[in-house]
Amino acid sequence: MTLSFVRRVREPGRYYDQDGLILTVSKGGGKSWIQRITIQGRRQDIGLGSAHLITPAQARRQALRNREIARAGGNPLAPQPDGRRSPRTEPREITFSRFTLTRHRRLLAAGLGLTRIKEERSRIVRLVIPRIGRIPMARVSVEDIQRVITEISKTNTNTADAVRRQLAILFDESIEARIRPDNPVRSREIVIVKKTRRVTSEGDARNRRVLSELPAFLDALRNSGRRPGIVLLIQFTLLSLRHPKECRLATWSQIDGERRVWRFPNMQKEDGEIVEIRLHDGLWDILQKARLIGRGDRTGWVFPNPNDINKHYTENAGYKVPLELGFNLAQLDFRRAYEYWAEGQTGGVGLEEWFQVIASQQGGDFINANK
Repeated sequence: MTLSFVRRVREPGRYYDQDGLILTVSKGGGKSWIQRITIQGRRQDIGLGSAHLITPAQARRQALRNREIARAGGNPLAPQPDGRRSPRTEPREITFSRFTLTRHRRLLAAGLGLTRIKEERSRIVRLVIPRIGRIPMARVSVEDIQRVITEISKTNTNTADAVRRQLAILFDESIEARIRPDNPVRSREIVIVKKTRRVTSEGDARNRRVLSELPAFLDALRNSGRRPGIVLLIQFTLLSLRHPKECRLATWSQIDGERRVWRFPNMQKEDGEIVEIRLHDGLWDILQKARLIGRGDRTGWVFPNPNDINKHYTENAGYKVPLELGFNLAQLDFRRAYEYWAEGQTGGVGLEEWFQVIASQQGGDFINANK
C-alpha cells in the first residue's frame, strides 16, 4: 500500500496491508489505521491513528513492533521496557496548527475544489491560528473556541459564522482520527453575538423609500408583460427574504411538498449548512404557478430559463427588471426594507406577517403572474 494510494482512495471500506495492518475509510472521508492482532490468545483490533497524519511506512513499522511483542507473549497495549507505548495510549500532542496544515496538504493532493480549499486555509491562518494554533487539538476547549469566535464577531459576524462551521468540520475529523473524543465547536455554549444594525440617516432614508415604492413596483411588475417565470422569481425572493442566488438556483428536489418546507444549502454552496424555510401560503401559491411554467417537472429548476428549460435564470435577470421598469431597486433591498419595517412592529414579524403586509398593499391579489 503506497502513500499515493492512501491519499487517493475515497471508497468507504477496509483495505488490507501486511502484519494485520488495515486502512479504514469512513463514509465521511476519514481515514485511519488499525491492526488486527492476537494478543495472549485473544484477537483484538488496535487503533494506530489517523492516516492523514501517519504514513503507510510509519504504520507498518508500528504494526511490526506490535506483532513482535505479541509473538513473545507480551501485550503491545501495555508500557514496554524501552519506554514505548501503544499508539492508543500514547499522548497526542498534535497542535491545531499542525493538524490543519496536514489536512490542507491532503485536500490539495486530492485536487478537489482548490479555490475553496485555499480560501478556507487563508481564513484559518489569518483568524484562528494566531489565537489557538499552538494548543494541542486534544486540549482546545469550548472557552478557546468562544474566544476566537467573539474576536472575529467584533469585525464581521458572517465571517465568524463561516469560521465556526469550518472549525466544526475540523474537530469532527479530529474525532475520527481518535485525537479527541468530543467536538467543542458543537457545544451549545458557543454563540455568535450579532452586531446591532448601524443606523445612518442615508440608510434609513433609502429603506423608507424602498418600502414605500414596493406597492408601485409590484403593480408595474405584474402589468409589464414580462415572462411569468421572472415575475414569480422576483416575488419569491421578496416573500422568502433569501438571497437572490438561493432563489434562482432553487430546485424541485429541495421542495418538500408534504411538510411544505424548502430545504437548501446556505447560499446554494456545496457542503453549505442546510437552511429550512417553511412555505407560507404566499410562497406555496408561487410554487404552484411555477410548476405549470416548468411543465410539471419535479426534478429541475423551480424557475427555469425560458430560453432553455434545463437552465436557470442568469444573475442579471432579476437585477435588470426593476431598473428597466424605472425603479431604483435591487433584490437585496427587499431584506433591508423588511428589517426596517420589522423594527417598528410589535408581536409577530416573521415571513407570514411580511406576506400579509405585501398582499394587503396589492388588494389581496399579490400572487398573480402575467397571463
